[in-house]
This record gives sequence, C-alpha cells and structure tokens, in this order.
Amino acid sequence: MKRVFALLVVLTLCVPFIALFASCSRGSGEVATKWVFTDIKNSKGAVIGCSVAPGKLFQKADAEAIPSNSKEDGSGTPVIAIAIAAFLGRTGIEKVVIPESVTTIGTFAFKGCTGLKEVVLPEGLTSIGNYAFDGCEKLGSKSEDASVDELSIVFPESLTAIGTYAFRNCKKLQKIVLHNNLNTFDGAFYNCTGLTGVTLEEGIEVIGEGAFKGCTGIQNITFPNSLVKIEAFAFKDCTKLKSVTIPENVVVVGKGAFENCKGLSTAIFATNKVITLEQTFRNCSALTNVTLPANIQTIGNYTFDYCTNLSEIDINNTLLSLGRGAFGNCDAFTEIDYKGSWEDWGAIIKPDTSNNDKTDTNKVDAWNKGTDAITVYTTDKPRNSPNPHTVKGAK
Repeated sequence: MKRVFALLVVLTLCVPFIALFASCSRGSGEVATKWVFTDIKNSKGAVIGCSVAPGKLFQKADAEAIPSNSKEDGSGTPVIAIAIAAFLGRTGIEKVVIPESVTTIGTFAFKGCTGLKEVVLPEGLTSIGNYAFDGCEKLGSKSEDASVDELSIVFPESLTAIGTYAFRNCKKLQKIVLHNNLNTFDGAFYNCTGLTGVTLEEGIEVIGEGAFKGCTGIQNITFPNSLVKIEAFAFKDCTKLKSVTIPENVVVVGKGAFENCKGLSTAIFATNKVITLEQTFRNCSALTNVTLPANIQTIGNYTFDYCTNLSEIDINNTLLSLGRGAFGNCDAFTEIDYKGSWEDWGAIIKPDTSNNDKTDTNKVDAWNKGTDAITVYTTDKPRNSPNPHTVKGAK
C-alpha cells in the first residue's frame, strides 16, 4: 500500500513538469503534447524556422489552432511550414486555420482529409505543395445561409505556386479567385466537378498543364489579357464549357487544351501569335464556330477530330502544314475558305495514306471524306465561283 501511495505522489509531482516541458519544448523532431516541431535550415545550416505536425495527443479540434511558434509564449522558433503529410488521412478534421507565420503547406499535408470543409489560408502564404488537399471531397462546403457569391476558399494574393493535384477531387469547391502573383498551378483543380466560377486576375500569364481538367461544372471562363500560355490539357473534359476567346497576347495553346469539351460551340482566337495547334478541340462535338489565329502555320494531328458539327472553316494562307486527322471524323465538314491561291494550297504539307510528307492535293488524310469531296475556296476560285476546287479524303 505504501509503495502504491509513493508512486502516486511521484506521478502527481511529475505531471506539471511534463506539461511544461511539452508545451515549451524545442528541438529538431522533439515531440510536444499536441505538436511536433522540426527545424528548417537554409543552405548554410542556419535555422530559419520550423515545420509543424500533429503530436501524440493531438485532437481534431486542435486543427483550428495550429501554433505559430514552437513555444506558447512566442519565444521559440516561428512555424513557417505545415510539414509533409502532416495531417494525411485525418478524416475527422472539419476546419483548419493556418497561422499567419506559415509560408508553405507541404506535399500531402491534408491529403485524404475527407471531413475537411473549411480552410483559412493566411496572407503571406507563398506555396501549397503537391497533393496538399487531394481528395478533400467536402472542402468548400457552404452553410445554408451562405451567399451564392461566397468563395469556397480564399487564396491569398501572396500565393505564387499551387502544386500538382493540390485540390484534386475537391468536388465541393464552387467559386475561386486566382490572383496575379500565381505562376504555377499544373493540375491543381483536376476533377473539381463542382467548380462553376473561376476568376483569373489580370497579371496571370500561364494556365498550367491540366489545371482544370475534368472540371465539368465550368460553363464560362474569361481569360486575362496578360495570359501568354495555356498548357496542354488545361481544360480537357470540361464538358459544359460553352465558348472561349483566346486573348491577343497568348503565344502557346498546348496539346489537347480543350479536348473533349463536348459543350463548346465557339472558339475565337483574338491572338495572331499562336502558330501551332494539336489535338486542341478533339471531340468537341458541339463546335460550329471557329476563328483560327491569323498567322496559323500548323493545324496539327487531330486538332478538330470528331468535331462532328463543324461544317466549314476559314484558313489564312500562312498555313504550312496539315496534320493527320486534323479534321478527321468531322461528319458535317464540307467547306474550307482558304485565303490563298490553289497553287498555295498545293504547297501545304499534308499527310497521306502512304505516310509521305506531301501528297496529291486531291487525296488528303487530314480528313476522312473518301468519296465525298470537300470544297476548297481559294483566291482564284472564291465562294460563288462556278466549279470550285475540291479535295477528297484518304478513305
């Protein structure tokens, strides 16, 4: 009995000291009651801050009060990062408040937090890592009294990079604003099927590869005049997107940028700087109205493949080559208004069934109108001329 009593006395005396040590602890990898702090060093080995991750006694409600310093009184090391995979798979967390000191959210930081509905990001945050919120399927959920214009998540103006698949499958996101300092967001919003409102601020220059791929709720998008590049597959599978106007400063539209946008009816290039297209509008079955870039040189492989409602198109005499299947499977396609002579048309490089670089102007594998001729209006035989030029497909 005396031994038991003595043990209880020792434990009672130790508890305050254990708590004190835990709440004020500091050191690389040292475990506190609720948090683990790990040093972050610069290239010279100097500690510039620390990252934070949940400790052994972490409770889900603690995510609303992530510490900004390794010591409660603020005398420790500032927390500048959420650690890699810090909250990975913690399905019970519903809200996260990132402290003002944090500049980086690590890779996989909140991946698989399927109960997470709200995250508060601080001004000063510069980067969100790859897969950081991947699979947070409830993120952006709105309360019943929320305004329809209320943003699902507020990105700070300081943000410069959103990692690959950072918000993949966040299907409750509806409205977002991306600010002008953002320069990297490849695949960031892949398969965010609930996303309906995207504002791209003036100053954004690049839309990353697959950035909005599979965002089936987007119906309209307005591009800023500052935009210079739309990367490959940026809007692939955005099946409700209705129309796009590519602004005048865009230089590159990547492969398959609008592929499988089955609701897209109008595509206008206000830019004359884009010279090559490839697979750009493949399977855009509603597409009927296209204005190509004024200085287009290459309509590459499968650019308009399966655009089954496209019946005609105007092409400037800057065109140098047509790719295989450029207008393949375009069932309604019957007319090309070419702004050059028939001789110029004959000089365009076209694929044929023998895989030669050039082919007879009357047999072209750019389309598959084998028996049905396609009318090509030229400057020497323009529209309404008797006996206009015709070409046949490879099949």
